[in-house]
Amino acid sequence: MGSFLSSIYSRYFSFCFRRINQVINPNGRIRLPDVEEGKQQGTRNGPTTKRRALLVGISYAWSQSDAWWPLENPHADVDLFWSLLVGAYGYSPEDITVLKDGPNIPDLLQPTRANMIRELERLVSGAASGDKFTFFYSGHSDQQKSRDGLDVEEDGQDEVIVTSDLGRIVDNELNDILVKPLPAGCFLLSVFDTCHSGTMLDLPHHHCNGVYVPWHSKGERAMPTMRNKIVRNQAMGPSALHDPAFQIPSIVGVMARNIDNNIRLYTDPLPSPCAQLRIDTQVGGSADEANRRWMSMGDSEGYPPREGRRLRSCVPLVSPTRYESPVSIVKCDGWCHYDPFVRKTVLSLSACSDPQRAWEGPRGSLTTVLCKYLKTQPRPSYRDLMSHVNFALHENARELHAYTREQKKREARGEGNGFDGELDNFQEPKLSSLAKLNMDDVFQL
Repeated sequence: MGSFLSSIYSRYFSFCFRRINQVINPNGRIRLPDVEEGKQQGTRNGPTTKRRALLVGISYAWSQSDAWWPLENPHADVDLFWSLLVGAYGYSPEDITVLKDGPNIPDLLQPTRANMIRELERLVSGAASGDKFTFFYSGHSDQQKSRDGLDVEEDGQDEVIVTSDLGRIVDNELNDILVKPLPAGCFLLSVFDTCHSGTMLDLPHHHCNGVYVPWHSKGERAMPTMRNKIVRNQAMGPSALHDPAFQIPSIVGVMARNIDNNIRLYTDPLPSPCAQLRIDTQVGGSADEANRRWMSMGDSEGYPPREGRRLRSCVPLVSPTRYESPVSIVKCDGWCHYDPFVRKTVLSLSACSDPQRAWEGPRGSLTTVLCKYLKTQPRPSYRDLMSHVNFALHENARELHAYTREQKKREARGEGNGFDGELDNFQEPKLSSLAKLNMDDVFQL
C-alpha cells in the first residue's frame, strides 16, 4: 500500500513540475499560454496568419510650402526597407503597401492625411492572434502643445506626422488606430525615421529599454547643451523668482535632478526650436562632395511661442528654503518591472528622442543604418541592434558637428550659408514598447 501511494505522489509531483515549466519561462517570467503555445504550434507564421506592412516616404518636393523643405532620402528609404522585408524576412510584395508623393503616383497612393489614415486602419483590420504588422515612416514631423499636458506627455508636447498635403496625424491618433485595436498575440513594429519621434506611437516604456553608450553623460561643456537651453527656457521670470511667496522649484529642474540620479535614463526632457535647412556644400569643399547635404526633418519656422506654460498651482511657503516635493510626472523611470499580463507585442523604433532632430546626410539616416545591419544580422538581440544603431548614428553626428564648425568659421569670414546645425548634441535612437522588453530577446520582423 505504501509503495502504491508513493507512486501516486511521485506521478502527481512530476505532473506539477511539468505544468510549472510550461507556465514559467527559463528567465523566470510568466508565460502566456495563448502566445507562447501558439509559437510552439507554428500558428504565428502559419498559413492562416497575416503579415502586412505599410511603408510611407514623403519628400515634400511637390507640397509647395515654405514651411517644409524637400527631403532627399524618404523615397530611397522606403525602397531600402521594402527590399529588407522581401529579401531578408520573406514578406510577399502583395502584402506591402507603399505610399509616396510625386506627380506620377496615383492619387490613392499619395501619402495625404486621408490616404494615410485609411491605410493605417486597413493595415491592422481583421487582426488576430499570431498576425504581424509593420509600419515604416520617413518624412517630416513636428511637435505641438498637448491637450492632456504633462499628465500624459513628459514634455507637454504631442508628436505629429506631417503628411504630403501638410496635414497632421497626432501620436494619439496613431495609438488609437494601430495599438488599441490589436488583440492578444499580435505583433506590431513601427519605424519612424523622423524628428521628435521618441514617443511617436505613445507607448509607455522607452527609458527602461535603453542601452549603455558612453557619450550620454558628457559632463561640463563649453557649449550649452540642449538640456541647458531647455531648462533656461522653462525657468521662472525674474519677478517670480524675487517674490518670496512664490519661491517654488521648477518642475523641469526637479525632473532633471531625478533623471541625473538614474544612470539608465538619458532622454532630453523638452524640445528646443528646430530649423529645417538645405545645405549645398560639405566639409572639405572638394568637387565630389559639393552636392552632399545635411538636412533636418523638422519645422523650418520653429515653434510658436509657448503659452500657458505656468505651474498649475503655487503654494506660499512657510520658509523660503523649504519646498513641497512635486509628484513625479515621468511614467517610465528606467526601472520598470515586466508586466506578464500584456499579451501583445508593440514596438516603436525611432530615429531620436522627442526633443531632438533627426538628420539625413552623406551616410544616410536611421533607415540606411538599420537596413544595412539587418540584412547581415536578421535576428539580433534588441540590445545588439540598439547598440549598433546608436554607435552608427553617433558617427553621423560627429560628422555633422565637424561640418557645423566649418560653417561657423565660414560665417566669421562672411562666407556662411546660415546653417545652424549642431555642435555638441547627439541623435539618440529610441526603442519604445507597450511593456518592458527583455533586451536580450531576439528582434523579429
